[in-house]
Amino acid sequence: MRIDFPIPVDKLRLGPLHATWASISISVSPDDLELVGGLGFEFEGLGSGRLEARAAKAIGGGAPAGVRTRDDGGF
Repeated sequence: MRIDFPIPVDKLRLGPLHATWASISISVSPDDLELVGGLGFEFEGLGSGRLEARAAKAIGGGAPAGVRTRDDGGF
């Protein structure tokens, strides 16, 4: 089962840096529990990018827990 939660970004602004999108996703299966978050951002006049993070926890006989982050930004 997976549930996605979009996050309103209209007020996520720090000067020239602002969020273009954000979301959190929770997935549950018989083997694991997973939480994934993402944030798109833009520096006015400089570029844009994306940050993602994932955390998982084995709850059955699945793979061990882990954390992974990713940045696909143009920086």
